[in-house]
Parts: sequence; structure tokens; C-alpha cells
Amino acid sequence: RPDARIFVLIHKMDLVAEEDRNAILEDRQELIAETCRECHVEHFQCFGTSIWDETLYKAWSEIVTNLIPNMNLLETHLNKFCTLCDAEEVVLFERATFLVISHAHNQENTVLDEALGPEGENKDELDAVDGADGEAAEMTSGDNTNAVASEQTPRFRRVAQF
Repeated sequence: RPDARIFVLIHKMDLVAEEDRNAILEDRQELIAETCRECHVEHFQCFGTSIWDETLYKAWSEIVTNLIPNMNLLETHLNKFCTLCDAEEVVLFERATFLVISHAHNQENTVLDEALGPEGENKDELDAVDGADGEAAEMTSGDNTNAVASEQTPRFRRVAQF
């Protein structure tokens, strides 16, 4: 089918010298592109992977994300959730495999938190005094996805799963 999405994982990239990986991956992608054009397939994506680093995990996360219908709506709701929780970041992941499905990042919190502590103090001074992340709280639902919202301050880190 010409409208099929093809995902190609090029394994054992760890066996290729680090300085040659990009060139080898691009070469393989071109060979795959030629084959796809001959079959009239327009949509394909290649991933260089290895079991020895995070590349395989990232590839599978992206593949799963591409297969989810209404991803834009999901991301819209995740952004609203992040804003409502006043969190710096919210991550949605699949529970069984822990594959990342989507994430939202609250820019307003990040800019303020980078400059100031919880009560407007200089964050660097608080970090030097406190030095620990503190406590975590979690909540889970019965479905197969979790959303993690976190708020980071020098004194504590709050995590919620839904």
C-alpha cells in the first residue's frame, strides 16, 4: 500500500565506529528510500539502534507515538494538564513498557524557577544550603498509561501519576 507507514530499525549501530555512524545510517536510509520509491511507498522512517544505549527505546517510543490516532488532541490536553498543575513538565508513558508517548513543558514555570527559588530567593543560594530533592508523592489509575507531573524546587520534588 502506498499510504503504509514503514519503520526501519537499523540494528547494531554500536558496532560501527562512532565517527562513521551518521554516514553509514544515511547510506542505509538512501538504499531504503530507493526500495520504497520502487514500491511506491512514500512514508518511511529509519532509526539507527543498539541494545547498549537508549536508541532502541527512543525508536520504539517514536513508532508507538506515530501510531496513536488523535495525537494532536492528546498533546493539547497534556499541555492543559501541565498548566493546570502548574508543573514544569508532564510526561505520558505506556505503563507496561514505559515507552514515552508524549510530554508537555510549561515554559512560564521554567523561566521563573531557573532564576528564583520558591519565595523569590536566589536559587543558587538555596541549592547550596539544601542540596536534596526531598519527597515524592504518586497517584495511579487502572488504565495502561501514566501521566507524570513534576514540580522541582530546591526543597522538594512532587510527582503525580494518573
